[in-house]
Amino acid sequence: MKEDDMKIIKWHDDSYINAIKKSIGYNPCSANLTLMNKGNYLQRRFALSALFLTMYNLSIEKSGLLFIKRKKYSPVLVAHIVTYIAFNDIKKIDLNKKIGRIELHIHTLMDDKKRVFSMSPKGGKYFPWQETSIIELKNLVSQFSE
Repeated sequence: MKEDDMKIIKWHDDSYINAIKKSIGYNPCSANLTLMNKGNYLQRRFALSALFLTMYNLSIEKSGLLFIKRKKYSPVLVAHIVTYIAFNDIKKIDLNKKIGRIELHIHTLMDDKKRVFSMSPKGGKYFPWQETSIIELKNLVSQFSE
């Protein structure tokens, strides 16, 4: 991608996100969610979370969850830093509503590790597709709780 192109990328540019997904071999039409890792207690307590936050684009694929890392303080996706968690490797998924955010907890079978992410329940002007993608994520979570 050219440097001039990077200047015009916006956080909510789903055509850019979908083009990146397509370039790495995933479905460009799958739902997108912008989320961040949840900092540890000390980071949150001392308002240092902005220094340590890692943003991701979560894509709900046909057979798993695709996480594409974003550059620090930037909407640019880092296409070579992806994590894919197949549904077969997921033990449990929870969505917990907190004040002003939703927390996504993913428990995997591979390492029995719990991954916690936080997202805005309303995208507003930054992520206009966030609300509809959260509905799709809730449907996915309900399948794991059955």
